[in-house]
Amino acid sequence: MVNFGKYKIIDNFVDACDYEYLLDRIVKHQKKRDILLICPIASQTLVLAYNDKKFKRILDKFDYIVPCSEWIKRSINFLYNVKLKKRLYGPNLMLKI
Repeated sequence: MVNFGKYKIIDNFVDACDYEYLLDRIVKHQKKRDILLICPIASQTLVLAYNDKKFKRILDKFDYIVPCSEWIKRSINFLYNVKLKKRLYGPNLMLKI
């Protein structure tokens, strides 16, 4: 289970974690019947949020914004010297859930 924390990419914070960590969070919230908002995000979406402050505020309400895009994963690794091995590809995340 890997969780390196949140890192600012463009103007939003993206969680550097793996599938196992996120699935564990989902199960814990489900058992407590808590609401958990997750957004696998692509680089284009972060650019849209940068240009649309209302959209950025919406993204800020999510519990987890995870790198669906390979470029976001690489940006986190490069800018913050993190060793995140895999992106959390949205369709694969849905299959695992």
